[in-house]
Amino acid sequence: MALAPGIARHPASFRDPAGFVFEQEGRLLRAVHPDAAADVEALMSCGLHDELVAHGLLVAHRRVDPDASMLPPGWLLFEPDRIPVISYACEWTDAQLAAAASLTLELQRRALAHGLMLKDASAFNVQFVGSRPVFIDLLSFARTGGERAWPAYRQYCEHFLAPLALRRHLPAAASQVGLDGIALPAASRMLPTRTWLDPALLLHVHLHARASEAGRGKPRGAPAPARPSDVVDFQRRLAASLGSATRQQGSLARGSDWAGYRRNNVYSTTAAHDKLQFVKTIAASTNTRRAVDLGANDGHYACALADMGIACTAVEVDAACCERLYASSAASPRGALLNVMRVDLTNPTPAHGWAHTERASFADRMRCDLSLALALVHHLSITHQVPFDRIAQFLADLAPTAVVEYVPVADVMSQRLLAARTGVSAAYLETLSERAFQQAFDPWFECRARQESAESGRVLYHFERRR
Repeated sequence: MALAPGIARHPASFRDPAGFVFEQEGRLLRAVHPDAAADVEALMSCGLHDELVAHGLLVAHRRVDPDASMLPPGWLLFEPDRIPVISYACEWTDAQLAAAASLTLELQRRALAHGLMLKDASAFNVQFVGSRPVFIDLLSFARTGGERAWPAYRQYCEHFLAPLALRRHLPAAASQVGLDGIALPAASRMLPTRTWLDPALLLHVHLHARASEAGRGKPRGAPAPARPSDVVDFQRRLAASLGSATRQQGSLARGSDWAGYRRNNVYSTTAAHDKLQFVKTIAASTNTRRAVDLGANDGHYACALADMGIACTAVEVDAACCERLYASSAASPRGALLNVMRVDLTNPTPAHGWAHTERASFADRMRCDLSLALALVHHLSITHQVPFDRIAQFLADLAPTAVVEYVPVADVMSQRLLAARTGVSAAYLETLSERAFQQAFDPWFECRARQESAESGRVLYHFERRR
């Protein structure tokens, strides 16, 4: 469908024939095709939309009267609340993926009580507002009474149950989960033989995979009973069974070299306090509304920003750190402002999907007011051999303000990292000097403040991006 001038269809919104999302003059809008209008009207009129919004389960959608030049007759138009930070399932902790799965089943349960159901169960339909999962797709709701027990059954298993099972039993294979989740036959082949003894995985993954292969080319879903009341009862029992199966794949306790870092680091109480005050002062003076803490570890600084009322995304690669931070934030008043993402900064999530534009890259989604890179740069530069200038360019792309900690070569942590390397020469060490650090950051940032610790020699920099 051709859109009026000035209207830009969102690059991730083109697959659903029932409608699409677009932007106009800074507003995010959702257009609903006339063929899907009855389902959306039912969602709005039966009270389910308001119920879900009131419980924080669904993004609020407000009805908008479309301009005649904007959409053809018969189309509906809604303005949803905008999600501040977009993340993908591959960036979630085990607990986050399980929470998104639980939300999806809860929506199905509540929808059935109103004569509706979820026709889609994609993990991309869920986002996190702080630590709370919320559903974003208005067009996933449809009236019941079709030919299938639950059309989204297979999709749920592909996007939630099978990935959770892989994370539990075969973590290395979890990276093979893609835009469409993971195909059940592939998941069944990868999972250990012992999972065939798990009744839930046997039914919903292994036997489901065999059935899907045997019925390839046929419509998805299991045959529904004849009477509508039986259909709804079957859907409820299926959702309950899936919920039990999903909970059984709960995250394992993971060991970590970094989860206890705050207890074992080189900072004295005074140095740690001074470092925190430096960060808080800059955040306050720059009127920061949204920040990202790169290499957040246990999230100490991200939590401090959230306590100041600043929305902060804590980015960390260590699974145990992420799990603990998410668990603590979900149970905390600051949970609404603290988002957790598990991302390897040396290999962050790229732009992917159709034409590399359907799903935005990590950097595109993380742009904010303030970036923190505390006790991080030496890991990137020594362990991963990322030059200072590349780090500076990356940080400049994320935010206009940055707080960066320089850790000198003589620091005990730098020495540990250097001990694991070969070919450490005087010329190489010079590339890690503070002078080299300053020269690399100077083309991208203006230094507004520098604070050196008398105890450790570590240096905090307040940078402002050059115009």
